[in-house]
Parts: sequence; C-alpha cells; structure tokens
Amino acid sequence: MGDLIQEISKLSVNDRIQLVQAILQTIAAEQESAANIVLSDAQKKEIEQRSTAIAEGTVQTVPWEHIQLKLAQRYGLQC
Repeated sequence: MGDLIQEISKLSVNDRIQLVQAILQTIAAEQESAANIVLSDAQKKEIEQRSTAIAEGTVQTVPWEHIQLKLAQRYGLQC
C-alpha cells in the first residue's frame, strides 16, 4: 500500500480530490454491505447526540450538495 500512497502523493490536489470522490462513490454503491459495520458505544453515543441536536434544531446543518459545490469551486473541480 505504501507504493500506492507514494504514487497518489504525486497527483495534484485536484486529482487527489477527484480520486477521493470516486472512491466515496464506490463505497456508496456498496451501501448494503455497509449495514454490517459495527459501531463502538462511543460512536453510537456521538451519533445519538448529533441526531438529537439536529432534531431539536440546536445546530445548523449544511446540505452535502452545498459543501460539494464549494469544494468544487475552491479546487476547480467538476461535480
């Protein structure tokens, strides 16, 4: 894996971001198998706290599309 990381490090920031996006898309495509992920008690607690904060309106959320667009603009990527 070290060789792969070394090769990836040679890519431009834009290319690395596009690579990460492509990897995330492959993970999302395998969403069903992700249901088998086991969370620790601390992770479950954090998710519950964040979910409660969202439900109660005590935090402001930002849609992923907005974040993705800002990243694309910042790094000159296409979405």
